[in-house]
Amino acid sequence: MEKHDPRSACIRVIRAAALREHLRQLEIRALEERDREGYSKQPQLRHEALAWEAEAFLPDE
Repeated sequence: MEKHDPRSACIRVIRAAALREHLRQLEIRALEERDREGYSKQPQLRHEALAWEAEAFLPDE
């Protein structure tokens, strides 16, 4: 029977978590790029933004 090193298991868990985080960051970048391309092709008009500005909560500085 093969003995398992607990450090190896820990390293595998850390690497898996790091990989998931890296993939999540890549997905976020891809979505942001898609949004940038969309807004550059069809910019938001001022009256479209006004509806959101009325709903937005901005904390006092």
